[in-house]
Amino acid sequence: MTTDLTGTQEDLFHSVIREACRGLNRRQRAFVEAYWGESRYNATKAAVAAGYSPKHARQGGHQVMKSRRVRAAIDAIQAAAFPRLSGRHS
Repeated sequence: MTTDLTGTQEDLFHSVIREACRGLNRRQRAFVEAYWGESRYNATKAAVAAGYSPKHARQGGHQVMKSRRVRAAIDAIQAAAFPRLSGRHS
């Protein structure tokens, strides 16, 4: 994952991702990690990175995003990454 974070911040961010992805299957976890990483919030690209065929990635990405567990993981990561947007800042 390419980020503008320091080593400590990146370690913390990966820790948040691991925690948020508990209970997801391997493909869902790969999707969430790709969605926040190299795919830059693009569900189709994240689906390809998670193992969907490029031919069916658009539909696959849409289906994965409909999962309550996947959405909850993405929302938890977003809240940790952008606390001001989630209303969780002090």
